[in-house]
Amino acid sequence: MYNVIQDTYLFTATCNSWIQLLTADENKTIILETLSRYSKDYSLHFHAFVIMPNHVHFVIGGAEDSLLYFRQSFTRISAHRMLKYLRSEQPDLLETVLSTQNDRRYHIWERRSHWLRIRHDKMMRNVIRYVHNNPLQRHWQLCELPEEYPYSSAKSYATGNAEFDFLTLWGLT
Repeated sequence: MYNVIQDTYLFTATCNSWIQLLTADENKTIILETLSRYSKDYSLHFHAFVIMPNHVHFVIGGAEDSLLYFRQSFTRISAHRMLKYLRSEQPDLLETVLSTQNDRRYHIWERRSHWLRIRHDKMMRNVIRYVHNNPLQRHWQLCELPEEYPYSSAKSYATGNAEFDFLTLWGLT
């Protein structure tokens, strides 16, 4: 028998055309700061995360209205901050994010983020394992153990200590 989980999702956002915009530590920091802001201002719970070179995964839970706001605003807010960084520090990369759409000049994220509802505790464990093992994928090989990758919640789960102010460790609280 599985324990039912309410209002928790795996969120995935991918950089437009799979461009590796998240290799710069500054852009990763923008993502971390944005998650912290959502956690504080909208009482969202980030149970697991990983920031990869061209995509992010978050296991996120909270009230329906807060989740809806996150869904509607995360890519817009983070893109705005990343563009500001690119303009000042890496203007040569701006050409790689020029949009082919008429409604914007630059395009950081793919238009549709992916949401997967997490229905029960077994699924939650599998999703968290998937998120934490992302940096070990054969085509990435960013580390040898999940907890070695600094832009992930894996080390927090390994130690039992949330190293990020927005992180709520699932099953350990």
